[in-house]
Amino acid sequence: KEISGAQRGTLYHLVMEHFPYQEIKESEKVWEATDYEKYFSEMAKKGYMTEQECRVLDGRKFVQFMETSIGQRMAAAHETGTLRLEQPFMIGENAKDIFVGISSEEMIMVQGIIDAFFFDGENIVLVDYKTDAVPSGNGQELAKKYQAQLDQYAMALERLTGKKVSEKIIYSFTLGIEIPLS
Repeated sequence: KEISGAQRGTLYHLVMEHFPYQEIKESEKVWEATDYEKYFSEMAKKGYMTEQECRVLDGRKFVQFMETSIGQRMAAAHETGTLRLEQPFMIGENAKDIFVGISSEEMIMVQGIIDAFFFDGENIVLVDYKTDAVPSGNGQELAKKYQAQLDQYAMALERLTGKKVSEKIIYSFTLGIEIPLS
């Protein structure tokens, strides 16, 4: 049975929620694609996914992630205990602050799940993973598509933590790059 793009994205997010930062550190070596593929099989044995779903995941994509600056920074944040993964939030917002052209003061509940963030001194670095196909081959398409979402996540984090979000970053598994947003 074919797996949809949304299901593929869910699997990549699942791996990132349980990313083996500690196992990688303890192995004292740079993991290769086969190391990640063994990890996916272990996840399947524990019931997180099926063996068929494991085959959808590409270990090379996780090697690429760990070669990026954001991958290294997230590993360092995990080691210091400042990395947060899959954090749900719910905040109230005025309708006029969310929807263009509406002047209503009606309160709307905004909820979501932040893929990852970590504390960098007194600031926060927000990270969102994407597995979207990118026809243009560059990250600007993703940046434009998801800017509003990350702005909402940043606003929620700032309100909930009292700290400033200094960086908003999309990590594209498709492109193997991090995309900083304004």
